[in-house]
Amino acid sequence: MNKSLLYIRLLMLFAIVSYSGCSREIGFAYKDGGLEVLLVEQISEISLGNKVTLKASFSDSSGRLFGDGLPFKWTSSNTDVLVVNSSGELVPIKVGVATISVEFLTQNNTFSNSFNVTVVEPLKGAERFLINISINSLTLMVGQDHDLDYEFSETLNTENMEVNWESSDPEIVSINEQGVVDGLAIGIATVSVSLDYQGETYDDSIDVNVVNRIALE
Repeated sequence: MNKSLLYIRLLMLFAIVSYSGCSREIGFAYKDGGLEVLLVEQISEISLGNKVTLKASFSDSSGRLFGDGLPFKWTSSNTDVLVVNSSGELVPIKVGVATISVEFLTQNNTFSNSFNVTVVEPLKGAERFLINISINSLTLMVGQDHDLDYEFSETLNTENMEVNWESSDPEIVSINEQGVVDGLAIGIATVSVSLDYQGETYDDSIDVNVVNRIALE
């Protein structure tokens, strides 16, 4: 598989995974020129007291994507700092850094992907109410949409809270009140979410890159 076809295949897989609810960065490992691909959700930081469950998926040579039920092997390089169970749940133990690895075996190949996770102290005071968009960046093809999500640094009673979404360039990227972003034209726009809480405004933003639709013949 040449580099152009590999890029197209990875782009399509990333789109499928993120449209299925992925809210984190995605790492990958591939064999046979990209015909078989392991995709792994990744984070770079977790605070004490929080737990995060990451997902792994595998695409076989026919293009089918599998996730739940496959025997992915999750390991931590330092279980004194960060523990991961067989379901991909991360449990921080103390401040430090650990490498999380995911391994998947097929009949002919072994796939693996690793990434570092830093365990930090929990946020205190006003910082605990920071709002974060659940992904760091987004790439869409013209005509595609994506449902953005957000989260708080600590659990809040959000029943009566309303957030505001905004695009820096609505001609390139539009976004509605529910956080659904649409790629309208080639270019880059910044999408932001904000929340007014107890007299303070908290916000976060990401860049959305809209690229030309790829036609596969």
